[in-house]
Formats: sequence, C-alpha cells, structure tokens
Amino acid sequence: GGPNPQGGASGNAKPVAHAILAETLKDTALVLTLHGTAGDGQGLSFAIVTPPKSGSLGAITPIAGTPADSASVTYTPDPGVTARRGLRGR
Repeated sequence: GGPNPQGGASGNAKPVAHAILAETLKDTALVLTLHGTAGDGQGLSFAIVTPPKSGSLGAITPIAGTPADSASVTYTPDPGVTARRGLRGR
C-alpha cells in the first residue's frame, strides 16, 4: 500500500488517546474510562505518561464486553485533598 496521510505505512495509522476530564468528591475514588482509536483496526494498550501530582492510580485493565479500544483505571485521591489534578495517557 501507499503512504497514509495519518503517518506510517498504509493500514498502520498512529493511535490516538481521547482526552478525559473527570471530577470526584473529597476522599472518593473514581473509575476513569480510557478510550482511544488504533487507526489500523487493531486493539490498543494504554499507559499513563504523566501521573497525577497527588493521589494514586490503580492498574489499567481492559473493560470486559467492550471493543479493544477501552480500558479503565481507578484514581484514588490523597486523603483530604481538594485541589484539581491532571494526568496524561497514551
């Protein structure tokens, strides 16, 4: 195949992770759903590139019964923290 305008060889487009924004109450864990697009019809794997500055993340796990482009991860804030936190994945 020929060149692919999204990068790479035909049928091998770069994967894209979709942004998520979520809020939780103080001292309340939150399950985040990760979505992405493989671009080549293949399944994805997810990784956290920039973790939150406080709190912790559980293991990234595939979501049963969904396409291979979805996974979940649980964010647990540090006790008593009310500030906004961000993370970045790929």
